[in-house]
Amino acid sequence: MSFFKSIWVLFFTSILLLSGCSGGGSSSDELPASADTLSPEIILLGDSEVTLMQGETYADAGATASDTVDGNLTSMIDMSGSVDTSTPGSYELSYSVSDTAGNMATAVKRTVTVLDKWVLVWNDEFNADTIDPAKWAYMLGDGTLYGESAGWGNKELQL
Repeated sequence: MSFFKSIWVLFFTSILLLSGCSGGGSSSDELPASADTLSPEIILLGDSEVTLMQGETYADAGATASDTVDGNLTSMIDMSGSVDTSTPGSYELSYSVSDTAGNMATAVKRTVTVLDKWVLVWNDEFNADTIDPAKWAYMLGDGTLYGESAGWGNKELQL
């Protein structure tokens, strides 16, 4: 019986020595966290600048993140900022992430511009007896003298 016990102890000791007595917790191709000095990368999905009209629904396209050691970090992305589509303005969304070694990715940003439903492009008040020649000019003919195609106007009597 002692012969089999000796064989068993020898066999078990050999296995431990061949595995480096590591207890199976790590392998030679894994890097310790202190050796990971590369930052993760964030890739913005969709456009970095988005424009929509007031009241429209905005659904953010998001971002993905990956790291050479930790792999896919998309679920760890921290997005800051918000978009209020009921209020015209410019809104900034920022995406950041870090790996398990503490390396921070370069943050990426998306700008969302919410435009007023009705934007006044031009305005002039006719409060005087004459028009303001700095804003208005008389044009004669059918448009061809000014590089336009013939037939401008809306068939009103042009004086």
